Amino acid sequence: MRNPFIAETRTFPIRFSYPRLYTSTVIITIPAMYKVTALPEAVAYTTSNNRMNYRYQIQSEEGKVTVATTLEINQVDFPVESYDTLKEFFKLAVDKELEKIVLEKK
Repeated sequence: MRNPFIAETRTFPIRFSYPRLYTSTVIITIPAMYKVTALPEAVAYTTSNNRMNYRYQIQSEEGKVTVATTLEINQVDFPVESYDTLKEFFKLAVDKELEKIVLEKK
């Protein structure tokens, strides 16, 4: 995921074409000679009035790590005053997805 809101300021309102739901599930097979020693924490972020939601879930079991993310955009139009909130919301989501899974050799 990339943050679409990188400018310092915004002059015009933000408009998404339609409400959206993005989901992604990734299953990573861990080689037998490694073990998982640290995982990022699962999180859920929500903007006011439930306009946007982001969920990050992660679990490790039986030599596999499963990462599931959901981004839900429930509102189409955002006033320019919401820019900083949206920018921070997407920054949190992007930063979460960049966190590392730590492996150690057995």
